[in-house]
Amino acid sequence: MNMFLEILGIIHIIHYPILIVFPFVIINQKFDIFYISYFFFICLSLTFINGQYPISYVSRILSKKSSTENKINFP
Repeated sequence: MNMFLEILGIIHIIHYPILIVFPFVIINQKFDIFYISYFFFICLSLTFINGQYPISYVSRILSKKSSTENKINFP
């Protein structure tokens, strides 16, 4: 599970600089529409997932799940 969280972190680190640089590098109307739609999806997802980005939300859920699996249940 920890390896998956590390992969999510790497995706997060790569994703956001690309999201910032993309509109300055690509000059094409179709890609601009895709970018605006994607950007608004990211902004709206903050509204519906307790103010967290989708990647950090999944990471939080997985880390909670892995921490509860590692606990020992005493009778």
